[in-house]
Amino acid sequence: MNAAHTPALEVRISAVDPAELHAASILVVDDEPANVRLLERVVRGAGYANLTSTTDPREVSRLCDEAEPDLILLDLNMPGVDGFGVMDGLAGRIAATGYLPILVITSDTTPETRQRALAHGARDFVAKPFDFVEVLLRIRNLLETRLLHQRLRYKNEELEQRVRERTAELESAQAEILQRLALAAEYRDDETNRHAGRVGEIAARVAEALQLPSSEVTMIRRVAPLHDVGKIGTPDAILLKPGRLTPEEFDLTKTHTLVGARILGGSSFPVLQMAEQIALCHHERWDGTGY
Repeated sequence: MNAAHTPALEVRISAVDPAELHAASILVVDDEPANVRLLERVVRGAGYANLTSTTDPREVSRLCDEAEPDLILLDLNMPGVDGFGVMDGLAGRIAATGYLPILVITSDTTPETRQRALAHGARDFVAKPFDFVEVLLRIRNLLETRLLHQRLRYKNEELEQRVRERTAELESAQAEILQRLALAAEYRDDETNRHAGRVGEIAARVAEALQLPSSEVTMIRRVAPLHDVGKIGTPDAILLKPGRLTPEEFDLTKTHTLVGARILGGSSFPVLQMAEQIALCHHERWDGTGY
């Protein structure tokens, strides 16, 4: 059969653009030069121009680095490094790419050999001497799977990047909301508007000294400024009173810890859960005996 004329291949509509399919990189590995030349003629005749070949299986790793194949046509029975050894050497690359199909072309078609090849990473088989139409159909099927897998992988990477960007935006918005909430409470009794920020920075430095995880230190720096948010519920007459507070007024002032905890409480987000605890406990005595 003429390798350049394969009518059976024209029946099926490809799931991948033919131009993309024919631009795919194919690596041929066979120790017999005649077999390599025959495969080259068949594959090129079907329109696949990006073709690399070798009769030395020891060159496969280097050629994969250079050609970045989408499909490998591999003989099994080769001197030195056989096809199984080649597949073992490609295991890391296959794992990294997710899917690099290997089409084994061999005269050994025993079940034991097929099972062993599959266990080493082969995706399909063609028996020697091979039929041109069959080998081209198997090549196209494996390339389609490879290209569709890559397309899905790129799409997933794009979606993951969007999720990361959206998460960063939400975290930034969350941090700004917390900062503005802290300022809302502080504007009532701090003319410098710096107390909340200082508390956040000092608390973070203490956390660092305690060798807490960096993520926890960052969270403490972010939410510690909310410690006095409960002052929103304290009357101005008490909060801004220039003189000494009466015992009743002082008792009312102390409730700002409870008010703050109620404002920040009930959230499922760890950052607000920590803010709730800080608001509730920031006046607690070291020995735990209370305000």
